[in-house]
Amino acid sequence: MRKINAKATKVLNTLTKDINSENTYKKVNNAEGCFMAVVVEDVTLQYGVNEGQFISIAHYFEQNGDLMADPEMVFWKTTDYNDKTVYYPVYYKMDGFGTEEISVLFEKGKMSGYYKRMQKDHAVFAGTWMENIKYQQNI
Repeated sequence: MRKINAKATKVLNTLTKDINSENTYKKVNNAEGCFMAVVVEDVTLQYGVNEGQFISIAHYFEQNGDLMADPEMVFWKTTDYNDKTVYYPVYYKMDGFGTEEISVLFEKGKMSGYYKRMQKDHAVFAGTWMENIKYQQNI
């Protein structure tokens, strides 16, 4: 399974630095009026997995009174065999295109499989998107 690259990991570490079981949500908007805010949310409970943390990163806009993801990705934050933090993209959604992709499957509290090509594509996209967020939000 493909983890995100080192530059993207650094951005996600910055975004998720104070997200925990007590502080499950924050909005980063360092460029108000220029770029979309970044919403960071701990969605671990929705996944029912006991290992690691699940973090949603999203841009949202409003259309006809509904919040639309542009995009939203969920990352599985865990540690590798060297005890370093790693992020695996597991979900991608882009409401404007009607796209919703689950690239990693979980059953009974554990990972049960993944779609190799799709998950790799999510990791590559996440690398580019995190670079954009770093620039846009000056982090």
